[in-house]
Amino acid sequence: MMPLLFFFFFQECGITRRKYTFDELLIKSSNFNGNLRKKLKLQKGDVIAFLLPNIPEFLISVLGVQLAGLKVTTINPTYTSDEIKRQLTDSGAQVLVTLPELWKTAKKAVDETRNYINIVTIKNSKSDTTPRGAIDWSELVNTKADVPDAELTSLHETIFMPYSSGTTGLPKGVELSNYNIVANICQAHHPDFELVEKATETRQDTTIVVLPLFHIYGFTTTFNMMRDGTRVVTLPKFTPDRYIDALKDYRPEILMLVPPIVIFLYSHASVRSEYLSSLRTINCGAAPLGALDEEKFRHKVGKPFNVLQGYGLSETSPVVTMVPLKLQGKFPGSMGTPIPNTSLKVV
Repeated sequence: MMPLLFFFFFQECGITRRKYTFDELLIKSSNFNGNLRKKLKLQKGDVIAFLLPNIPEFLISVLGVQLAGLKVTTINPTYTSDEIKRQLTDSGAQVLVTLPELWKTAKKAVDETRNYINIVTIKNSKSDTTPRGAIDWSELVNTKADVPDAELTSLHETIFMPYSSGTTGLPKGVELSNYNIVANICQAHHPDFELVEKATETRQDTTIVVLPLFHIYGFTTTFNMMRDGTRVVTLPKFTPDRYIDALKDYRPEILMLVPPIVIFLYSHASVRSEYLSSLRTINCGAAPLGALDEEKFRHKVGKPFNVLQGYGLSETSPVVTMVPLKLQGKFPGSMGTPIPNTSLKVV
C-alpha cells in the first residue's frame, strides 16, 4: 500500500458517520494487541469472542487480536444468553467484546458460564456509557502498552473460529488457520476473479458491508477488500431505508450481496439506477442467485458490470468456486468454476 493511502479512510459507520483511516487502523490495532497482553494478561492461543454487529471497530479489534497471537470466535449478536453461554464455553473464550446495549445479555451469559471472562464494551453512539464491571474498549486502543513483540501464530495454527451448524445439530466451531484465510484471499486476487481495484493516490473503491462480519462470508470478503485499500462502510443490519440511503450517499463500486438483497435492489421502487451508477462488481453467495434474477438486476443497473456468483462454506474458509471475469454474462445463474489451486469431487 502506498504511504499516502494510510491517510485514506478505511472504515466508516454508515449510521453515525464515525470513521477511521488506515493509519488509525494500524495504531489502534497495535495498541489493542499490547493491552490485551499487558492489562488482560492474555497469552498466545487464548480466545477472544466478539458479540458485535457490523461496526468499524470490529476489524480494528480482530487485527489487534491476530497481532497478539490470539484466536477469534464470532457470535451472532441476536443470540440469547443461553446461546452465547454455549459458544463461550465451547470455544474457551477468556474475553468477550460487545456493545453497552448488549451488556445485560452478555453479562448473564458470562455469569452462567462460571468462568472468569472479561467483558470489553465499545461505545457505538455518543450517549453510550461503559457499564459497571466492563472494560472500556477505548482504553485498550488509545494507549500504547510497553510489551515485547508477541509470538505470532504459525501458518497452520487456528486463528479464527466461526460457528456453523453444518448439516446437523447445534453450531460447531470451525477451526480456520492463518493459511486458510490468507490463501483464500490470495485465490480471490487471481486476475480471473479479482473484483477490487487497488487504491491509488487519486482514487479509492467504496463498498457497503451489510452482510454480518460474524459470518465467514462477510468476514473474509471484507478483509479481501481491505487488502487493496477499499473504503468499507458498515451497516449494523439490513433495513431498506438505511441501505437505500447508503447507496445514495456513497455510490459504491463493489457490493457483497445475497440473493434476497439482489431481488430487493431490482424490485424496490425507491432504489434508483443512478444510486448504482458507479457499480462495477457484485459478489453474490450464501444461496443460489437465479438466472432471471441476475438478468433483472443487470437491467435495473443499466450498464455492464460483473456478477461474481460463487459457492463456499465456513469449512472451506470459505470460497470454493466463482464465475471468472472472462465468462461474465455467458452463464447467468452459474456458481462458476473452481478458484485457483482448488479441486472438487462430486460424490
